[in-house]
Amino acid sequence: MDHSAISQYIYHQNLTNLYIVLLLECLEYLSNTRDTIVLVGDFNLPFANWNELRSPDDSIHSSFLDFCIQYGLCQFVTSFTRHHHTLDLVFSSDPNIISDLCVQDTFSTSDHSMVEYNLIVRPHDCSSSVKSVIYDYNHADYDGICNFLLNDPFLTNPCFNDGETADQTWENFFTPIHKAIELYVPTKIVCPPVRVSRRSKYRPRHICHALNKKCHLWRLHRKNKTLISKSQYEKQSAYVKKLIFDYQKQTESQL
Repeated sequence: MDHSAISQYIYHQNLTNLYIVLLLECLEYLSNTRDTIVLVGDFNLPFANWNELRSPDDSIHSSFLDFCIQYGLCQFVTSFTRHHHTLDLVFSSDPNIISDLCVQDTFSTSDHSMVEYNLIVRPHDCSSSVKSVIYDYNHADYDGICNFLLNDPFLTNPCFNDGETADQTWENFFTPIHKAIELYVPTKIVCPPVRVSRRSKYRPRHICHALNKKCHLWRLHRKNKTLISKSQYEKQSAYVKKLIFDYQKQTESQL
């Protein structure tokens, strides 16, 4: 290999390392949330073993694998998507949000297989934003209501005509009451109450990420059942327990 080829190889290698650093910075920024994370796309990591969480010790595969472990991301695609490699991947921080995933034939002129899946999500709780007008009985003129009703002929001296139905008599009784309400009870505009969804107990983002990593290490230990995986899970479990304890202690001290 001549010097120009070596220089070109080093240049492309440095450029690739820069790209993976920028990509991970973007993903870390987007993953800094308490909501469920879903990442999809062609990640071009042909030598990563997602079942055993192993990869070559290079700046690309190992860096991305460490990121997935750090944020507790599960990878769901198990079949080849291009030749004999699994390049098109689906990640999520929730292992139960992806269902019915299957690898289909290629689409159009692409040499990658299509990955189809369903997301198990629930609709957002939403309430009507339309304002309503109601009577403000706290500021009603009750003296005016009493005087109006005392001067109504039907209420002061009710008389019932032969042939009137019960509904007609009821209407004659309530008509002056409704009229008094319209005259002496002011109205006010109210907004509908905000429906608060029943979400899980609030925890800061760094605790949520640590919990995701703990779940990820538990699933890994359940598959392998090695002393190393058990040690990693126990260490992360103790770390999460300390984070929660420190957060609760800080919250109580602020109260």
